[in-house]
This record gives sequence, structure tokens and C-alpha cells, in this order.
Amino acid sequence: MLEILQDTAKTAIDDSTWVTVFVTSVGNAPEQMEGRSSITRASSFIEVSDLSKDETMTYLIEKRNLSKEMANNLYGLFGGRIKSLQNAASKLESGVPFTSIRKSILQDTARRIEKIRCRGTTQEQTFLFNVLCGLLYRPELTVDELIEMEEDVSIRQSVLDELRNETLLIRSVSTGSYIYHSQVIKVCVEEYYKNKCLSCNALKV
Repeated sequence: MLEILQDTAKTAIDDSTWVTVFVTSVGNAPEQMEGRSSITRASSFIEVSDLSKDETMTYLIEKRNLSKEMANNLYGLFGGRIKSLQNAASKLESGVPFTSIRKSILQDTARRIEKIRCRGTTQEQTFLFNVLCGLLYRPELTVDELIEMEEDVSIRQSVLDELRNETLLIRSVSTGSYIYHSQVIKVCVEEYYKNKCLSCNALKV
């Protein structure tokens, strides 16, 4: 379906009929689009970022009537991810304590990490935690840094694919580097897995 839409968009722009705007989440779709010749008709990708802290605080305090302390708690857990903030605010309004929300989301994240861990060899687990922990010390990991961590391309690609499939990592369209999918992932790794970072000390900044 994506290929059909791209071909239609290509024909339309060649014929000066209309301009097509593709809106997609991060993941495989942008990479699939880049891999086809029709991408030559496209302008650059525009990444829509999360809310800033000021925007988040305004939304939570003024629109959802939360205290400044609770707004800070939610921002610390979710960052500026608007959908997560909306869901959490609704749960708070229905009487669910913040501690329960936090525990539930972190346990769900840890469960997804454990799914990858339990299927991996020792070498794959080492790379897994070096990637997750390496991102605690810098905002992104480049391809060169990932190769330095793990030279075996099959292991490297397998673990990265699983991390992306479990929505733990995403690949930035603009830089090609890998980053946490969300703030929640960083919080989970910091609290549950930091001691499993085995050999990425060179990446600490």
C-alpha cells in the first residue's frame, strides 16, 4: 500500500496535479520510503518533536488542572510525549495514584526488555545492555559507535531490530542514529538495568 501511495504521489508531482504529504510515526515506514526511487521527488523529512518542558507544564497545569509537583513528576517520567501525558492525566483524574501509574509503565517496559534478553546469547545480551546503557550517557548512538560495540553484523542487526520491534529504540530519520523511543525507556534503564552495562564505559561523557 505504501508503494502505491508513493507512486501516486510521484505521478501527481510530475504532472503538477497536487502535492502529497505523508504523515507517519517513526519506524520502518520512513526507511521503506527512502529505499524507492520516488523519494527523489520528495523534500526532506520533517520530524515533529515532543512538547518542551514549558509546553508540558502549561498543558498539565492549565489544561488538566494538575499541581506543579505532579506535572513535574509526569514530565520526569514521560518527557513531552503528549499521548502518554494525556493518558496519565486521565488516570490521575479517575483516582489512580501516580505511584501505580509509574510502577505499571516501568514494569511493562522492563517486560519488553526481558523478552529480548531471554532470547539472546551472552554476546547478544552484552550488546543489548551496552546499547541501552550507552544511551544514558549521550542523546544518541551513531552507526560507528554501534559497530565499535559489536563487530558481528548479524548480532548487531538482530538486537537492533528487536529493540525497534519492541518500541524501545528508534532510528532518527534526520541523522540515522539510534535513540530511546521515549523518556520512559531511559527511566526504566536507569532504575532497573544500569548495573548490566558491561563494556561501554568508553561511551560515557
